[in-house]
Amino acid sequence: MNKIILIIFALLIVLPTIYYFIIYKPTKENGGRV
Repeated sequence: MNKIILIIFALLIVLPTIYYFIIYKPTKENGGRV
């Protein structure tokens, strides 16, 4: 059961990071066009 909780917390940390690199960074580099 503890492993499931750790996986959930890991996803909560990793998913926003992936979102940042996919959405926020490209938007900033392209002058906010995307």
